[in-house]
Amino acid sequence: MAWADRSLAWTGRHRLDLRDGGVALSLFLLLLAVATTVPVAAIQLPGYLLLVGFDALQNGLVPGLGTGLYAVGFAAYLLVLGLVAVWFAQLFRRTYGPANRAWRYGVAGGLVTVGLLAFADLLLVLLPNARGDPSPLIAVLGVILFGLIAGLWLARTNPT
Repeated sequence: MAWADRSLAWTGRHRLDLRDGGVALSLFLLLLAVATTVPVAAIQLPGYLLLVGFDALQNGLVPGLGTGLYAVGFAAYLLVLGLVAVWFAQLFRRTYGPANRAWRYGVAGGLVTVGLLAFADLLLVLLPNARGDPSPLIAVLGVILFGLIAGLWLARTNPT
């Protein structure tokens, strides 16, 4: 009986991880869809930074990737970002306890991941190659996005 209890606990915990990862991946796909369909540059920026992050990684490791391999690599990249978001969601759940709307930890984990990726893009890709005015816009957006993420992270309320 004790073994069955442990296996149920394992399943329950991993079900939460799977849900958080699915929520974070949905957020990433939504950001990518907005980046490719909405004609407002400021709204496109988070999804664009997801693409820039992969392009920088892909060009540094395997330049000249074909279309099929590029799609597979991009899917793997999104899955790794999803795992990072799950780690943040677990951190939030351990810190703040269970929530009535527990999916918000998956969203918060995804937003933290996007914010950190935007910060990394800013430092490693955009600032070394800055030639004009896009860098200040991205820097300001990164700071604002990071502030929103910190607000979500520090929000200890448990909505009913």
